[in-house]
Amino acid sequence: MTLKHFIEEPSVLLLDDEIPALRALSSLLEDDGVKVVAASSTEEAVRMVAESTGYFSAMVIDVKMNDEDRDGLDVTNEIQHGLCREIPAIIVSAYAQNEAYLKKARQKKLIIEDWLEKPILDDVHDQLIQHIQALSMSSQEKVNRVISIYDAWLSDQSKGLEALRSFILEGDLHDPALLTNTLNYLGEHRGIEVNDFTAHVNFLVYEKTIGSLWEQHGNGYVAFLKGKKVGFATSETELIKTVFETQQRTDFFFAPINEERVSRFAGPKVLSNRYPKLD
Repeated sequence: MTLKHFIEEPSVLLLDDEIPALRALSSLLEDDGVKVVAASSTEEAVRMVAESTGYFSAMVIDVKMNDEDRDGLDVTNEIQHGLCREIPAIIVSAYAQNEAYLKKARQKKLIIEDWLEKPILDDVHDQLIQHIQALSMSSQEKVNRVISIYDAWLSDQSKGLEALRSFILEGDLHDPALLTNTLNYLGEHRGIEVNDFTAHVNFLVYEKTIGSLWEQHGNGYVAFLKGKKVGFATSETELIKTVFETQQRTDFFFAPINEERVSRFAGPKVLSNRYPKLD
């Protein structure tokens, strides 16, 4: 995989249950250089994102569906919150100005880039392409930021970790697949140091997703695995290695410390099996 493959070609999930409209808009976007993954049902759209390891610049969603149980906003909610892939949605619908849909989107705290009205006339088409291109550019900037943080990490690990913390915990990652692909790229083109870097990325992503996986005690840290204390370390780097020594893999499916969330899924798997097995 090259860096160009996953950031320079915008990729969108397109959902519309009207097949002629789906084909027409899909063809239109492909003519503009956009890679389209098309879905004609709510179930298909969610499944395609759940099974995909690829990156999406945006989701182009029609809100009114033939599905009695879910509309386009329910799909957006399931992907952004249920699958933890906060891919910005661009609503393209004849119901784009429907107050009930607008209210529902606000209540569910959905990430909506814009509400565009059908039919897809020239001005709507231009707005749609501008949004997709802008989101793709934003993703390129995030990839470049991760790579620059990694380079900083190589020269000064403490400064690199500080920059990584800021990027992961305070930044806007959107689709975790973008981060996964960036780390894969670094793994293929850089030295073994990327494994340590990836371990910290995983750790911080899960801290952001479900809250802290460790507690500070005195001059060090206590790590938790599946709700149990697994070791003490004097630094965050050593803490992460302690966890890997215990778990022997990097899936990072931790049970939250809080008993109220013990049965809750711990979050999206960012990257697997990238840390060397420790003796």
